[in-house]
Amino acid sequence: MVTPDRLGVMKAEEEVALLAQKARSARRTLSSASGKERAEALNLIADEMERRSEEILNANAKDMERARQEGMHPQIQDRLMLDR
Repeated sequence: MVTPDRLGVMKAEEEVALLAQKARSARRTLSSASGKERAEALNLIADEMERRSEEILNANAKDMERARQEGMHPQIQDRLMLDR
């Protein structure tokens, strides 16, 4: 029987697997790109991260709260925490 807690873990595992698949695909694309194309792609990524920084920081704050509640080791929490 799948419990609600396990369902959340399964969903997270599926999301991570999908992200890994996308990363592998992006790696293949970037490996054949010119230096200029790679630089342009990185600049677009940086621009999008800046545009969505509040969203990213808010999600990280939730992650940090959960890490504290679950007793994650403080050194791991330090690695997880984002700031400006």
